[in-house]
Amino acid sequence: MEKETEIDYPKLLYQTTIQVFKDMNPKNEIKQKKFIEFLERKKPKKIRKELQRLLTIFENNFPESTLKQVDNLLLFELSKTTIINSLELPRLEFNKKISLYKGDITDLKIDAIVNAANEYLLGCFVPNHPCIDNRIHMKAGPRLRQKCKEIMENQDHLEPEGKAKITEGFCLPVKFVIHTVGPKSNNDPHLLASCYRSSLDIAFKNSVKSIAFCCISCGMFGYDPSFATKIALKTVSDWISQNPDAFDLIVFNVYTQENYQIYQNLLPKFFGEKTKEK
Repeated sequence: MEKETEIDYPKLLYQTTIQVFKDMNPKNEIKQKKFIEFLERKKPKKIRKELQRLLTIFENNFPESTLKQVDNLLLFELSKTTIINSLELPRLEFNKKISLYKGDITDLKIDAIVNAANEYLLGCFVPNHPCIDNRIHMKAGPRLRQKCKEIMENQDHLEPEGKAKITEGFCLPVKFVIHTVGPKSNNDPHLLASCYRSSLDIAFKNSVKSIAFCCISCGMFGYDPSFATKIALKTVSDWISQNPDAFDLIVFNVYTQENYQIYQNLLPKFFGEKTKEK
């Protein structure tokens, strides 16, 4: 049996970054040469940041050969990442289909994750921006943006708040990414509720059995976390009561300790024993 060839990561990273830059500047050989000289002076960590910057700002499509190169790089990085199996997450004592997880949603192995997208549905174009949209596109790779671009071109209008679209997960450890645009104002609770309902509806239609929600409209959109959490939990609880066998697992994913505490305090009110009496 042949020994599996170990990938030379620094070499793959270097070659991929150069190819991405060339695709972004196809007719400028002088610029390409200067970029290669610039890259030769950088260590892998700096090169990786530069590659991510390029992938973040580029809106057009890459050729298939470049996409495969980026795929290989991202999948190798994924193989070196500690992946969290969602099936092994602790379940709520009072509802075994619900989990609360604090951490990076892109590290979850699960059928689908929900992305808090913007109305353009193309991901974030600001390098190193801390939004969840940027994080998900970064880990999924440029195929995700290209698929979202195809969706937007076909529908020929901005994505409305409260709706949902579904794509493959590409280089993420998930089957699907569900994209929903949350409201930017506390005055639109019905739209925030619609984000959760639309996401559950489209997941169910695509035979998803496990799904992870981020805190939609919190963070960059500035929605009050406590108010948003109550809407999220009530909407999901109501949906489940009407479709009790639809999902095996629903994960509420938080990133901050503040949001974790809010969810921990409110979950029993919506998924505890008393909810069964409705």
